[in-house]
Amino acid sequence: MSQTMTADQATFLLQNMYMGTLKTESRTTKKILEAVPAAKVDYKPDPASRSAIELARHIAAADNRFVETVINGVLDTNPKMIPEKRQDAR
Repeated sequence: MSQTMTADQATFLLQNMYMGTLKTESRTTKKILEAVPAAKVDYKPDPASRSAIELARHIAAADNRFVETVINGVLDTNPKMIPEKRQDAR
């Protein structure tokens, strides 16, 4: 038997249980990605592996999808496109 979570319960879990872990994970991921030299972002240890830049895009898309799911209350399974190159803000 499944129970529906209330908005108050979801808020409590997010703020008191999950947010700290998400922040730590985000900082750790950022440090790891920053350690990859720009000239090596296309490196793959195996042809079946993702490159560093592909992995970074995948992580960003997964994080965005998670946040959108929480905000909208619906998991959107449509593929999302992430730009190939970052555009500098001027």
